[in-house]
Amino acid sequence: MSGDNSGSDGGTAGGSGAASALSLADQVKSTVEDIIKIVNDIVNLTSRSVVCEIDNVSGHALNFNSDSFDHGGFGPDLPPASMADKANGLFSAGSSGVLVGVEGRVTYIIDDGRGSRFTIHFDNPELGSNSGDCSVDGPIANTYFTRAIIGHGNNGAQMRYILGHLNGPYSLRVFLRNARPTGFDPSASSTSIRALQPPVTSIGALMRV
Repeated sequence: MSGDNSGSDGGTAGGSGAASALSLADQVKSTVEDIIKIVNDIVNLTSRSVVCEIDNVSGHALNFNSDSFDHGGFGPDLPPASMADKANGLFSAGSSGVLVGVEGRVTYIIDDGRGSRFTIHFDNPELGSNSGDCSVDGPIANTYFTRAIIGHGNNGAQMRYILGHLNGPYSLRVFLRNARPTGFDPSASSTSIRALQPPVTSIGALMRV
């Protein structure tokens, strides 16, 4: 699937696991035949349409939660009610009026026991470039990796969304070790800020500080 890369890593601190998530997503992505079928179902029905693919490699099942549209609506192929881990789902959406295009969002609940929500956004306007993004909301959102790949075209524009899981632990030390900034030595001993203060032996000495 061709297109522009957008979206972001699901976590800002973990810094590990994104490459492996993308590699795993490529193993479970839809076949060309699957995508062609969905495109053929929608392409002649509207002036603007999208075919959305969700690749779930999060380690958890996804359960459909909600949808909303600024313009347009679903095509003949609806979002799947659920997606197992290491599985994918396809659906289509198209414009339902004149000169309005199609724009919408679909949200899935991640079955991680923490109420995490994965939302994808797609926009194929009547005028201008296609766009889209995806994100995770919830108390452990930083443990996930997301990526949106946005295709070109007016009808049957392909949009791919990847949800993966980052490797723990999710800490600043791990992030710095993976990023390897200049001057950072992960083996160096740490120094307490409290130890840097001069010892206070009397109230008088404290007043003079």
